[in-house]
Amino acid sequence: MKLKFKSIIEKYKIFVLIIFQLPITLRASQKIIAVSEFDFIEYENLIQSFSLFVFLLLSAKGLAYLFKLKINYSFSYVIFFLLIFFAANVLSLLNIETNFMFFIIVILLICNFSFFANEKDNKIKALQFLSFFPLIYINMNLNYLNKFAYSNLRGEQSGDVDLLILPNVEKIFNSNILNVFQNPVADSGFFHINFTIFGNFYFATLSKTMNLIHDYFTINFLPYTLFFLFLLFIYELKINNSTKLLICLFHISILIINPWIRYLLQNSYMTEGVASLFFIIIFYNMFFQKTITNMSQNIIYLAISYFIFSKLFISLFIFPYLIFMKKNTIFQKTLLLIGPLNILYFMFIKFPPIEANNLINDFNNSILVDILRYWIEDRIWMYSVAFAFLFCFIQILLFNKIDSFNLYILGFNFLNVLMIFLLYSISWTEGVEFESSYRYMLQNYYLNLLLLFTVLGRDTSKN
Repeated sequence: MKLKFKSIIEKYKIFVLIIFQLPITLRASQKIIAVSEFDFIEYENLIQSFSLFVFLLLSAKGLAYLFKLKINYSFSYVIFFLLIFFAANVLSLLNIETNFMFFIIVILLICNFSFFANEKDNKIKALQFLSFFPLIYINMNLNYLNKFAYSNLRGEQSGDVDLLILPNVEKIFNSNILNVFQNPVADSGFFHINFTIFGNFYFATLSKTMNLIHDYFTINFLPYTLFFLFLLFIYELKINNSTKLLICLFHISILIINPWIRYLLQNSYMTEGVASLFFIIIFYNMFFQKTITNMSQNIIYLAISYFIFSKLFISLFIFPYLIFMKKNTIFQKTLLLIGPLNILYFMFIKFPPIEANNLINDFNNSILVDILRYWIEDRIWMYSVAFAFLFCFIQILLFNKIDSFNLYILGFNFLNVLMIFLLYSISWTEGVEFESSYRYMLQNYYLNLLLLFTVLGRDTSKN
């Protein structure tokens, strides 16, 4: 009976997934038809962000070639930003006041020399060569670039953007990351908790690449690069093409339906998108990585050590996984400590917080009820959770267990909820809106998206 049921599920898995996401797709179609409610597609922004993404993606591949890293494109993109963030931190530790424009120009020149020297595919070389032209045009044409200037009339859904994020992006753009630590924004005494500095660095790097010679202003198409990174990551997954298409369709439907998720993950400077997407790319590639040389492994571990968001704590989950769950050397485990020690040194020793709040306050469980009630009111979230449990039940029924990859995702979800409850009950008990807890739930958005579509069984080949 079980074998028969298993064969039916395997045979009709795609059909089951289509049925699962049909209500979401229909709702998204209704939003598209109701044009007055729908402003999701901004064609020129998408075109410009795609051009920037391709240029940086192939530059990142050049850095991978330089260090002989045999990793895919999406992971190369993540490691590229982590390594140059590491380099920027080293300069700050040495008190070298490097101009950020000079820093980015040198990095891009080195990466592109390496790319054109090592890339074998002439079509990809031609693509990178062509990507220089729109980049140069936009850099030299301030009037055109001003078309994409961030508007103060936009009406941010989160006050963190104007108060905490953009000021730090501007400091990096005009100077370097040391300026951020030396001149912290007012974060209400939360132990520098608003220093989502890697996310700030990501957007500052994008901004400087598009605007090397002019004064700083925010460019509204930069966050869309995360949308293309997501598509690339899904394309590189070791699953069948039908499931890939369903994942992309489901994600796009969610973005169309839910303006808050669209805002956080794709079209704002909020760093939830960087944290959640970079995390799943790192975790997936480290989980399924091939055997590589110790030198390559050491470079990757050093880069990952700088995957730090002081407020978006999902980045912390990668450290116990790599230290305790992955087989690696003592030296590699030590490398994972470099980034956290570096950031902690800046935040608490060299530039200690002034009038910091207590880390632990009196226990307050009343806010937890409000948080749960707020989550339950989200119909899309509840719908997805219900199907995740259903799919997990089916897999247990078929295989008597959940495969280790999805088991880790469930574990990350448990840790995420636990951290939210702890922080809101013993630390963030005053002056923090419980509605913001939803942002921390969305840290696991991409993880859970993968869980929903792979829990019935992945058609993976060994990496």
